[in-house]
Amino acid sequence: MRFPPEQIQVTCPQCGQSSTMPVLTIIDVSEEPYLRNEALRGNINVFTCPHCGVQSKLNVPYLYLDTPKEFAYMFVPSALNLTEEMQQRFIGDLTKAVMEKLPPQDRKGYLLRPQLFFSELSLQEAIWEKEGVSLEEQHRNQEYWDLTNKLLAIADDEDTLVNVVHEHDSEINEAFMQFLDKLYKTYALLSGEETLDEDEKKAWQKVFATIKDHSNFGQYLRWREEASQFLQEEPGPEVIIERLLRLHQENNAGKETAYLDTLLPALDYSFLMILSNRIEVAEKAERQEQVAQLTAIRTQIVQRTEEERQRAEALLAEGNDFLEKLLQAEEQGTLKETIHKQPITAFSDIFRYVLENHLKSALDNGLTDLADRLMAVRDGVDAFTKRWLQSPSDPFAEIVDKLMTVPYPEETLKLLQALKQQDLLGKEFIGLLEVMSEATDQFSEEERQRLKTVYAQALTV
Repeated sequence: MRFPPEQIQVTCPQCGQSSTMPVLTIIDVSEEPYLRNEALRGNINVFTCPHCGVQSKLNVPYLYLDTPKEFAYMFVPSALNLTEEMQQRFIGDLTKAVMEKLPPQDRKGYLLRPQLFFSELSLQEAIWEKEGVSLEEQHRNQEYWDLTNKLLAIADDEDTLVNVVHEHDSEINEAFMQFLDKLYKTYALLSGEETLDEDEKKAWQKVFATIKDHSNFGQYLRWREEASQFLQEEPGPEVIIERLLRLHQENNAGKETAYLDTLLPALDYSFLMILSNRIEVAEKAERQEQVAQLTAIRTQIVQRTEEERQRAEALLAEGNDFLEKLLQAEEQGTLKETIHKQPITAFSDIFRYVLENHLKSALDNGLTDLADRLMAVRDGVDAFTKRWLQSPSDPFAEIVDKLMTVPYPEETLKLLQALKQQDLLGKEFIGLLEVMSEATDQFSEEERQRLKTVYAQALTV
């Protein structure tokens, strides 16, 4: 860690006992990406008393750095009531410490003029904006986050959960469900496995099931499932037309929309030709009501197809342009720096789809040089996004972090011996140390040397 925490004495506000706590005064997210998430969650310098377990927030100023994106934010808690002179003294001391540690090429003018924040909320909003999330999106995501926590907190009380889903029915839409699904998958990823513990998993499953059974959007999802089952039966064009005609006659716009959304990939040009022939037959038979109904269905399909085509073309063009930018950076030897300068939102599902498609095409056509470059881009993006999401609450990560900061060799030896006594110094942990010591894309040379010495020491304990 380039800027290790300082050890300070803290008196617990609950029990009055004194203990030592590591405090961060400089956060460099290019070196420790998980600290970005901790800052966004308000978890920087949170003290947990080892005697009574109470948690409290320490009012400690800190400097937040993102050197690849070239911005620096200074957080000074308003509760400190510091004078402007004292604020400038803090800024001066911390920027001086930064300048001394950074390599010469990273010592730039923005470091001398960090933007000042007195509340963590405003700091978090500024960080998110740098990551490509607008203020409007932040507020919307906060509302989604609050609703998600509310639902998970009452997941074991079925009646209350149903009532809350009804109460927030208008807020439960496609955007919220995408947020909920991504949040669930992120938690599963950060658990270290592809699954959460049983209680958490049951809570999530209960929330998803209740939304599906007791909300209007849940009804839409059930209709889509029904449409998917219908499509799996491989119905012919005439069968599909009859089903769409019946839905139109039911005058249920929501169900008709759900079916169209699901069936749209199958409603291609040949299908439209068959539908047009049906309209001509109905016109000749002077069945005007059916003509109007079939024509309305055709109009909806044409409009939806065109909208989806335009949307897909725009997204794919954006993904292709971004991939070309990364390939140029790879050719120039600046891939890692270029990736780290991008907002996390740039690495969307659409971009990954574009990347994988190009990679498959290159492999299928024997373009080995291009395939190698595309794989380098994919590996670089994966390394960056994985570190961005790295969990600081992982016990192994916490142990490694401590081994990286305590004095070597005496204190590291004591810690390793304590781990052995607790049956934590097994093959899994020692293997992790070995892998981390070889991770050139994740750690500096200095950090890797430290990990190697600690790994060697662990083998002797």
